[in-house]
Amino acid sequence: PKSLPRAAPRRETQRRDLEDAQPDCGEQQAIMRGCLLLLLTACRSDDEVEGRARALLEAARRAKAPEAPTEPVSLTVENLGTLRVDPGVDPADVVEAFYATALRQNVTLSLKNLTTILDKLCVLAPCRRRFHKERLTANVKGVGTLVVEPWVEPARAVAELGRAAESAGNPLGEDQLRRVLDAVCEKRACVDALDRRLELNVTGVGRLVVEPWHDVADAIEGWTAAATMSGHDVNEGSMKDLYEWCCKRRSCGRDLTPPLTLNVSGLGSVTCLPTEEPATAVERLASTAAEAYISVLPEQLDAAMAWFCARRSCHRPVAPMRLDVEGVGALEVPPWGEPAAAVAKFAREATAAGFEITEQSANKMLEFFCSRRSCRRTLPPPLTARVEPHGEIAVAPWDDPADVVEAFGASKAEEGSYLTAGTMTKLMEAFCSRRPC
Repeated sequence: PKSLPRAAPRRETQRRDLEDAQPDCGEQQAIMRGCLLLLLTACRSDDEVEGRARALLEAARRAKAPEAPTEPVSLTVENLGTLRVDPGVDPADVVEAFYATALRQNVTLSLKNLTTILDKLCVLAPCRRRFHKERLTANVKGVGTLVVEPWVEPARAVAELGRAAESAGNPLGEDQLRRVLDAVCEKRACVDALDRRLELNVTGVGRLVVEPWHDVADAIEGWTAAATMSGHDVNEGSMKDLYEWCCKRRSCGRDLTPPLTLNVSGLGSVTCLPTEEPATAVERLASTAAEAYISVLPEQLDAAMAWFCARRSCHRPVAPMRLDVEGVGALEVPPWGEPAAAVAKFAREATAAGFEITEQSANKMLEFFCSRRSCRRTLPPPLTARVEPHGEIAVAPWDDPADVVEAFGASKAEEGSYLTAGTMTKLMEAFCSRRPC
């Protein structure tokens, strides 16, 4: 072999050293065995040695790494809770989610804590990635600074950046986010890529779009709430079908949120269904309390929203809504107000001031509010009745029937024609049988 000429001088040196040392018999045998091993190594080619080393490293890795579990494995962390790793899930992703949950509960875990937890989980299930040593930051032009914590997979940090930009009204395109991720991955090893964009046309409802930076559960909850507000019947079963369809085609983070119930001191209990926005549930609570003449404070609504939004997605706030009606004035609906009642009050005051409000214009005002928040009722239909020999009486959608009947009777009295109490009572019964009084 080619390595023999290089080995010959070494053997001659070893022979002279042995003669000079003059060891005893046992030592001499041990040294000869060592020389034999050196000769065998020297007689192997470089490729053989490298291949043998690679094989030993691979064998060691396989011996150390646990087999993929067929059942969920769990690890209990003292004073914090239990982490569960399902088959096929990377333990690092579980620890990352565990950190986010702990942070929402005002519990801060250090990198050392997280690394220790991950090391223990990697004994129970195979790990695709490990945590890094330092935080990585990158400046994204026009958006701000991207921060990638040592325990966060860069693709998730970039997706979070995309969500933040979208919430701020400055959405980033898919191509731009992928360029950002490529730049990050040049500085840090990346395991995952950005998820693919999904689009599904739901018959009779509309198109569901999940962008690469969207959380699947967030997107489905927001889409369902909007569809429900538009009058479509989307139930929890349909939401689960959509979730499963998406999760077969890209990664999913959290599960869909179940119904959440909160008791607000002084106002009562409210349940937010999976098919509605938390703001809708909170507004319903406030409206019910206001109708019962219970004072509603903005701080109570803010606290309720904070509680819900810490547990599921929120896509709009609880806030007063304002509509400027050209030539008439501003119509505002408080968070606890029923839009239909606010529109009716506005129309009554406007017509009393001499402005012309039609049934069509009043319904357009209501549509404006009901497309942006929950409406529990609509404007009632206009009503008419003929009273012989006095003429016709009309009740507009925004009028109270009792007010109209009283005004009709008063106007006829001024003309010298009087309605009997029985006639006015019959009018009220006729109107109140067809709409609320």
